Amino acid sequence: MGLILYLYLGLVILISIIGFILLFFQIINKGFNFKEILFGFLLSFFLYIFTAIGFYLFEEVYAFSSYFVFPFILIILPFLLGVIFLLIKLNIKIHLPLVMLYCVFSSSIFIVCFPNYTLDFVITQNLNKTF
Repeated sequence: MGLILYLYLGLVILISIIGFILLFFQIINKGFNFKEILFGFLLSFFLYIFTAIGFYLFEEVYAFSSYFVFPFILIILPFLLGVIFLLIKLNIKIHLPLVMLYCVFSSSIFIVCFPNYTLDFVITQNLNKTF
């Protein structure tokens, strides 16, 4: 299980680094847009809240589920949606791929700075664990 977890978290780190680089070049080319930054941070916040509520709704959770679920919902899913939105090229005022990159950026920073509230969520919240 440890090898799978390390490979998965390595993939998450790789996606985060790619997201940081893409966001950096996007900011250099187009500059900042406060709406996109705000929507990216709010999306990250609401995804975290809904994921945490989802953990509380289950009677028992898998002991390592927070190591898989939080990075998937907070980092991998927004990154993949950003790539899809980039390929679709929707004609709206907000640049959705950039919003998704801000979401990946804020979620990555949150996971690194507060691992007790993300990766160790099952342990710190004393949820019923199953192995």
